[in-house]
Amino acid sequence: MYFSKRTIPILRKWINRGSESGHVFVRPKWDDPRNRNRRTVGKPWTRNALGGLIRRVCARHGIPHELRHACATEIYNSGRPIAAAMLRLGHRSHTTTERYILPDNNLAKDLAREIG
Repeated sequence: MYFSKRTIPILRKWINRGSESGHVFVRPKWDDPRNRNRRTVGKPWTRNALGGLIRRVCARHGIPHELRHACATEIYNSGRPIAAAMLRLGHRSHTTTERYILPDNNLAKDLAREIG
């Protein structure tokens, strides 16, 4: 996965923090009140668990999941191929990415005018 220039400093903070397992994102220590499961202490987050955490934090702070849709739509409607949006969102299949994209009707109108 590739990251933007604004994202790298944020991730670098996590990477430099390090962990005993060598993973970047690990579950909090047992004495941390956010950790409710003793078996997962210090273990890396699974994709589903981290995704759930991100969804909960976004919901708590009013950040809509639709930002991913907006990102995919912006990439696609800028003239880049669907593969560019697929890579940015980390999808394995273009059909998943297609569900995120809202095509710009103005592009269709312009194309219709050009064809005549």
